[in-house]
Amino acid sequence: MKPKTKAEPKVQIKLSMPKSVAEACEATRKRADKTSYDWNATMVDAVEKANTEFSQFLDQHEAKFQPNAGLTSSPKASSINGPDSDRA
Repeated sequence: MKPKTKAEPKVQIKLSMPKSVAEACEATRKRADKTSYDWNATMVDAVEKANTEFSQFLDQHEAKFQPNAGLTSSPKASSINGPDSDRA
């Protein structure tokens, strides 16, 4: 759990979830407001961890279907035009 710390700029993101989950989160947030714990900071850590793990999963998934994605190599000039010794 994260103790309350100095606030930093925040933004809201869109996250759809079942109403019951949202209500449970709201109830827990209200309980945390009565303590020295920062519910938002604690949840940010959890979301950041989950996002990192999911991003790594997607990297692996994409690599399976696009093994050469992002790896571009152009042929050397000598292979296109023949060896340098063949040029006049």
